[in-house]
Amino acid sequence: MKKLDEAFAGITAPCCNPDEACACSGAERVLRVYAYRPDTTLPAMTEDQRTACLDEIGAVEGYDRDHWVGSTDAQLAGGVLSAWQDYCRDLGMF
Repeated sequence: MKKLDEAFAGITAPCCNPDEACACSGAERVLRVYAYRPDTTLPAMTEDQRTACLDEIGAVEGYDRDHWVGSTDAQLAGGVLSAWQDYCRDLGMF
């Protein structure tokens, strides 16, 4: 995740629940905006950002990095979030 944090450093995104403490990392907030609010003014992902997302997806068992190569920014961000969710589920976190 360090590579992902570095790739999205300097981009700020609002917390999904601004009235309460935010539990999301900065990179996760940015990914949530790309995935769920693609009409915002975030710039298109750079190649480094896309590569960091693809690497993150590929690190989760059952996910094939190559299947996400041609994805839109919104699809790619959603893929990272889904991979994280499945990883946590596999660990029995919920």
